[in-house]
Amino acid sequence: MTVLESFADWTSAQPNNWSDTAIERACHAIADTVGSMIAGGREKVVQEVVAGLYRSSEGRAKNVGNDQTSEPSIAACINASAAHLLELDDNYYPALTHASAVSVPALLALAQEYEANGSAVIDAYIIGLELQAAIARGVNRSHYLAGWHGTGTIACIGTAGACARIMGLNRAGIINAMSIATSMAAGNKAQFGTTTKTLQCGLASRDAIAAAVTRVQQMQPFDISTSVSSVRERFAPPSRTRSASMLTSLMSLTITATFLPSLFERTWFNKVVLPAPRKPDSTETGRRLSTVASSLAADMRISK
Repeated sequence: MTVLESFADWTSAQPNNWSDTAIERACHAIADTVGSMIAGGREKVVQEVVAGLYRSSEGRAKNVGNDQTSEPSIAACINASAAHLLELDDNYYPALTHASAVSVPALLALAQEYEANGSAVIDAYIIGLELQAAIARGVNRSHYLAGWHGTGTIACIGTAGACARIMGLNRAGIINAMSIATSMAAGNKAQFGTTTKTLQCGLASRDAIAAAVTRVQQMQPFDISTSVSSVRERFAPPSRTRSASMLTSLMSLTITATFLPSLFERTWFNKVVLPAPRKPDSTETGRRLSTVASSLAADMRISK
């Protein structure tokens, strides 16, 4: 079984019956992302994205910040760019991605197009997070350290699976959506610090929808495990990364992180010996002040 097949099996088999903790955290993340979309949508950069990508008003997906509507992939690109522009969106540590800024705009756009309800959006959002975490387990940190921006790569592929979920695609459709997204995924850390970084987020959201909508059945599915192996062998020793996990249960959204110092820090602090306080041989008071005063007096005499 390939990695994509395992992802598709897990995605298609999961009931929309998540824990209260997962639903609550998903709702918070979605609301936070919508707020980021509204704030960023007013900025000039996003308006330039709108001018460059807006093609038609025939679609049903709404662009946040104005009254325009467009096809889902274009609306997702605009709204995802807005969500990430001010860097107010969340950072999803299990995947090293800005996960919500990519997935939420895509899912909201598809929900409007396919008339899906809020429960379906939350369900697909959770699915997408878990897929991102699973993919990241196979390529990070070597993927990130090699210069790839996971928001444009890992998040795009995982969100394609989330889009397939909200569209109700079957196992074959999920495999094809994520396979096509693997070919579309892109993003380079060299563009950090520029406004193109926020566009990477928008393009990832757009391409996730495009991959799910395309789902060409005649296309030979790309085996993501081949990509995982090549990245691992080329960029990092085996000890630095792991093969992509086979999803069996909710992994990341219900985990609460706690700080644990590294073994080096704990060992160092256990072994460090602080010197005993030393009694000074002599003390002097006012030397610095008198020196400064003498210098000022000399300067005043020279100026006169």
